[in-house]
Formats: sequence, structure tokens, C-alpha cells
Amino acid sequence: MRCTRCGRTWILEVSFDLASMGKLYHFCPHCRRNAFHEVLQRIEDDIDIPIDGKHQQGEYSSSTS
Repeated sequence: MRCTRCGRTWILEVSFDLASMGKLYHFCPHCRRNAFHEVLQRIEDDIDIPIDGKHQQGEYSSSTS
């Protein structure tokens, strides 16, 4: 997911595919507001992927842009 307001990326762990929704209205802890978030990609299983230049699993990224 990517916040359309601040650009922060993070992983939303759910058991269904959000790709058909395109965007999701959700609270962004970085903006401290509800904002639309874009669905970037679907990730299968519990794999380690880079988010905001760091490798994290299922957590909010720690960048402070």
C-alpha cells in the first residue's frame, strides 16, 4: 500500500486480494489522518521484501519522509 497523501509505503496483511479495489481509505500513522492508499502489488506468503529502501516483513516502514 502507498499513502496518496505522503507517499509512505507499507504492507497490509489481509487474506483477500485488494487489487480490484485500486484504493483503500485507511488511517496513515505518518500523516496522522485518514487518507486514500493505493494498492501497489499482491505478495504471496511471508516473504522479505524491500519497503522504502529497507527490508521488512509485514510492518510499517520506518522512513520519516
